[in-house]
Amino acid sequence: MRGGFVRAALAWLFVAALIGGAFAPATAASSYVKITAPANGATVQGTVTIATTESTSVSWINVYVDSIWVASNSPTALPPYSVRWDSTTRPNGQHTVSVNGYNTSNNVIASFRISVNVQNQASATATAAPTPSPSPTPKPTPAPTATAAKNWVTITAPANSATVAGTLTVATAESASVTWINVFVDNVWVASNPSTASPPYSVTWNSTTVANGPHTVSVDGYSSTNAVIATTSVGISVQNALPTPTPTATRSAAPTATATPLPTQKPTPPPATATPSAAPTSAPTPAPTPATGVFYVAPGGRDSNSGSAAAPWLTIQHAVNLLLPGQQAVVAAGTYNERVTISSSGTAVLPIVLQAAAGADIKMLGFSISGSYWTVSGFDVSSQTNGNNGYGIYITGNASYDTVQNNYVHELCHEGIFMESTVSHISAIGNRIWRAEMAGINIDGLYDLVEGNEIWETQQVPVNLGGIYAGCSTPSGADADAMRFFGQHHDIRSNYLHNIYYGTASNPNPHVDCFQTWGSSARTVDDILIERNWCRWPAASTSIDDEVSMVEGLDGPVGTVTYSNNVFADMSQGINIGVNVSALRVWNNTWDHIVEEAVIFGNTRSAADQVINNIFYDVGSGGDSYACIPGGSPTIEANDFFMPSGSPGTWCSNAPYISVNPLFVNAGDPTGAGADYHLQSTSPVKDNGITLTGVVNDYNGTARPIGAGYSLGAFEK
Repeated sequence: MRGGFVRAALAWLFVAALIGGAFAPATAASSYVKITAPANGATVQGTVTIATTESTSVSWINVYVDSIWVASNSPTALPPYSVRWDSTTRPNGQHTVSVNGYNTSNNVIASFRISVNVQNQASATATAAPTPSPSPTPKPTPAPTATAAKNWVTITAPANSATVAGTLTVATAESASVTWINVFVDNVWVASNPSTASPPYSVTWNSTTVANGPHTVSVDGYSSTNAVIATTSVGISVQNALPTPTPTATRSAAPTATATPLPTQKPTPPPATATPSAAPTSAPTPAPTPATGVFYVAPGGRDSNSGSAAAPWLTIQHAVNLLLPGQQAVVAAGTYNERVTISSSGTAVLPIVLQAAAGADIKMLGFSISGSYWTVSGFDVSSQTNGNNGYGIYITGNASYDTVQNNYVHELCHEGIFMESTVSHISAIGNRIWRAEMAGINIDGLYDLVEGNEIWETQQVPVNLGGIYAGCSTPSGADADAMRFFGQHHDIRSNYLHNIYYGTASNPNPHVDCFQTWGSSARTVDDILIERNWCRWPAASTSIDDEVSMVEGLDGPVGTVTYSNNVFADMSQGINIGVNVSALRVWNNTWDHIVEEAVIFGNTRSAADQVINNIFYDVGSGGDSYACIPGGSPTIEANDFFMPSGSPGTWCSNAPYISVNPLFVNAGDPTGAGADYHLQSTSPVKDNGITLTGVVNDYNGTARPIGAGYSLGAFEK
């Protein structure tokens, strides 16, 4: 969904579309993976076979579309590998298909990606919605998926594949049901139509704010209730003449960011936050100050240079010190022994971009970001330092509307990405975080988007490994989680969390969670949406302390936390709800091979707690119920509790359920490895769920319902 100011507008494609090439880090020539079908730039529709060829060192693959995991090869498959992808789960337009190749130790050793153009025929008529059953009416979430024929928007200018330069008009035509539009370039918001405008709508866009090359212009059309009801996109090629930098003695002060707020899709506007201003910085050594455009950094450069492609700067920090709103710095491959501090700010219309050159492996020590409207993309970050410089990417102060994306953050003494409680509208998208300490990402502040990240092998006590970790300190309460969340109004979506171990030298006894919070003294933790994630741990046993979530209000109250359309597999327990938590919503999730209960209420609960439309498959193998309910009257409806061997248990509660084989496409091995949780056409849980207005799509983004009613589990079909 693109909703709530620009959380999803600051999306991961902004720089991925700019730089192309393989993901960082670059791989050795002896290890490779390539996509052999479809071809780069191909037009696809329906179900697509994504075929690869790989070196013998690649033992398995993960395939992603727009940085969202879609499939792994079957565990019994032999190379070359292939997977199937239903392209109808993405809107028509340009998309990125990528593949990561893994060795036998589950480390990424090769990567590759291509672009495809999805062109599926839209349905001629809308699917009739079922008659609503008595059910809860949670806050609706806009759907980003295919729209009914009566709701439409098209881009009339520029034309698809057009070459553009300078300032241009993006013009649309739309159905009468579309009352306003948002326009995005590479999924980054650029403009809305004026509130006084009449259809057909149009906006202006300055193409010099992006690098020369291919880009995607997309438009979302909204109803009068601010729901996305139509989408469209075109591909363009930007070709602007690069400006000549004008030398000046010192940098001019950056203007204060005073952009008009974007239209909000929430009924109640978010709390007012301070308008970010450029942080004062000392004047750098006299050097050429860049004009609007693209500038360059390379190991062979000099900071006294102009910053052009022919005369690049030497250090990333120097580039950051000089960049003004609307400018970009492209960093060439190399090792930069520097940690970069970002304190200046761009604006909503003119963000500042710091990006890796196409295919470049850029090794550096990390970022500390307190400025606003920055995009930082494509860096290889690793450092074994303690304190605030020990975080891979540290976001602090009044930082807002910053995007950190497509970075490889690894082997740290502290968290991979750490947000302080004072930040807002931060987007962490498409990052890969390996062997952080304590947690991969610590989410805090207001209105953050955490999407499409991969986190694995978080470490509890890395100093036990010695070597590069010998100087790492071990904090009190050391643990090993994928994500921790605090603050309010966050979307945590489409992340792949896996392989955090227990009982090893660096992880002797962690309490492993996919997502954890214990409340905060800064503010109530509230309005947290955890949707369309895939979390799977390497082993499930009553002697291993790994689970989906521990949610409790020890340091401050916790309001509403929603889990929707997720897949949780191979762990000892599910969601544990402790003290001082107002409401838990567990909607349309698929659970597989959970040794004990999947939902554990630690105290008396109310009807505000909702467990609806879930599939609990192979849950509670020791005779446990799928839910532990010590008292009260939580809302428990339309859940399938099926044991492939034996009967459902009742220990801890007699929570109601149906018990039918959901008929997954592939149930995988006894731990769920290799499973495909899509439903067969004859599945008895298809169309048999309760209508939930807060669940408008499924794990893949497919609109719900397809048939006569909602299906159970994370997949609608």
